[in-house]
Amino acid sequence: MDRRRFLKWSAGTGIAAMATAGGLLTYRGMQGRDPRPNVVVFNADDWSWEHSSFLKCPDVKTPNFDRICKEGVYFTNAHVSSPSCSPSRAALLTGRNFWELGTAADLRGNFPRDLDVYPDILKQAGYQIGLSQKGWGPGDYTNTAWEHNPAGPKISFKRMMYYRYASLDPSQPFCYWFGSFNPHRPYDEDRHVNYDTLKVPDFLPDIPEVRKDVGRYLAEVQDFDSEIGYVLDILEKFGELDHTIIIVTGDNGMPFPRAKTNLYDHGTRVPLAIRWPEGIKGGRIVDDFVNHADIAPTILAAARITPPATMSGHSLGNILESDKQGRIDPYRDFVVTGRETHETLYPMRAIRTEDYLYIRNFEPDRWPSLAQSVDDDGVSYDAVLASRSNPNTQHFYEQALGRRPLEELYVIADDPYQLKNVADVPAMADVKAKLQKKLITYLTKTNDPRVVGVK
Repeated sequence: MDRRRFLKWSAGTGIAAMATAGGLLTYRGMQGRDPRPNVVVFNADDWSWEHSSFLKCPDVKTPNFDRICKEGVYFTNAHVSSPSCSPSRAALLTGRNFWELGTAADLRGNFPRDLDVYPDILKQAGYQIGLSQKGWGPGDYTNTAWEHNPAGPKISFKRMMYYRYASLDPSQPFCYWFGSFNPHRPYDEDRHVNYDTLKVPDFLPDIPEVRKDVGRYLAEVQDFDSEIGYVLDILEKFGELDHTIIIVTGDNGMPFPRAKTNLYDHGTRVPLAIRWPEGIKGGRIVDDFVNHADIAPTILAAARITPPATMSGHSLGNILESDKQGRIDPYRDFVVTGRETHETLYPMRAIRTEDYLYIRNFEPDRWPSLAQSVDDDGVSYDAVLASRSNPNTQHFYEQALGRRPLEELYVIADDPYQLKNVADVPAMADVKAKLQKKLITYLTKTNDPRVVGVK
């Protein structure tokens, strides 16, 4: 795809031309049916990218997610806008960076009614919308004129499908948000995968208590996969599976120290797979960098709706229309993520490329830096706290909860867990300067209050 066509797509224009060109927006299904596809978004709560059997993780079985990956497109470099529930979900719903969303990006803030969200836009275009379990939250949307959660009104998926065929026009397309509570804490102590053989991430102490904790987390990843299977079975029963865009992802990484709420890969990098046999060529793995803000404009473009100009994300249409694998779009060579608050204020931004991760901690003297909320505490958090008193293990504490420098820089190939900060290594000065400039340029372009006006 040439640059001019890409820019037209990403700006949300030229939709009619694309619809007649035989690509993503062309429906090849039953006559008489609404040509616009249904949409189902699965959003797991605290799921890091590497924990699926599709990626050959030996410790977890995810056959339903694997099916979506094999029959659709799997993105290896998908990142959330912010590794915390409310800002991450707000970015996905609005197609915007979290710092553009005001109080909707606060963990326990509210959701301004004037923010455009893709379910609302689809509803206005004739879609039926619905929600299971967790939508946008845990913030409060009820004090800002929303009649229901910004992700949709609550109704079970099975009930919505029965209502649809019993009393509604069965040709009406639907948009459904399945916001699982899995694999969020708390965990059932008696439910876990085999923790004797599982891989403990290098940023956690490899002790029995932590191994069991990771095993419980992985058991809930499998529970989420079962929920995917439940919905797929219903879609197949009603003959809607292949006429439905299915998107599976997570709102942030695993709820462990130095993962969730952090800008390292185990905090921001999440699974992302998209299946739609009627519109895209499946069986592909794509390495382009994707931000959750790209999902809303992708959904709207597939529904033949021009995304609002306020959306800073860009449709993945050119990638989904392609039949290629690996790197497809040369302009998707980085992603920007960040954090302001979770339970505490600790502002930081990051830029992730294929080779490097650069983090800017705007107020490093806010220490301890990453205080967690009560529902994120667990035995792994306790183990990291306890490691401080042992000279042989205190590095786990320093890495997760110690005071952080103004800048961090990691070489991905040498340091996949991002544990060796090379920001002050003289040989890395040019790399650091280029990444810093690229990050600040993007933040300035998108009006991030943290940098606008900063010289």
